[in-house]
Amino acid sequence: MNHEVFLADLVTSIPELQGAFLFSPPTLLASYSGHAISHCSPLAIIKKITAVIDMASVHLPDIMQIQVTFDHMILSARLLPDQKWLLLLHTPQLSTA
Repeated sequence: MNHEVFLADLVTSIPELQGAFLFSPPTLLASYSGHAISHCSPLAIIKKITAVIDMASVHLPDIMQIQVTFDHMILSARLLPDQKWLLLLHTPQLSTA
């Protein structure tokens, strides 16, 4: 599977998405960010959420989902098979369900 194409299709098809990342600790497999966060470094975002994922997994070893809320954005992370994390950076209008 071409991860970059998948993430690009995901972000361009859902207007509320500003970025998507596929992460398998410690490697960033793929990232795609929309124009709204083009000034942000995907690696800096991943570095911050990795710290949250690492800390949470120590205290909650069966964790499968994490959500971090910023001022105007939400970063949602979901554990996929093969220990890969799908991270979506989106506006609050996108349902997290």
